[in-house]
Amino acid sequence: MEPTVLRKAELKVAGMRAQEWLGWAMLEEGKNRHKEPTFNLETMRTVPSLEQPLMHLDMLTGQADVSGDLNTKPPSGCEAITMWNTIVKSIRLLLGAI
Repeated sequence: MEPTVLRKAELKVAGMRAQEWLGWAMLEEGKNRHKEPTFNLETMRTVPSLEQPLMHLDMLTGQADVSGDLNTKPPSGCEAITMWNTIVKSIRLLLGAI
């Protein structure tokens, strides 16, 4: 099954141009089949530097136990997007930190 796109956009992250893709993917692990949000963000840098880094961020949700079986229900679409938005908005460059 093809992923369902929830949001695909260009945005600014810590003052840098970035592209994001948020969607649902059907994952199959053995007999288990579940729908899981898969979110990605990447800054668009021709020449990355400390002040303008190339960053790639992925977010997968849910939790697997020791055997690899999912033991928690993934968040709803709204919960996952709220979590993603909070993470992305919190990204800051700390100049002089490196």
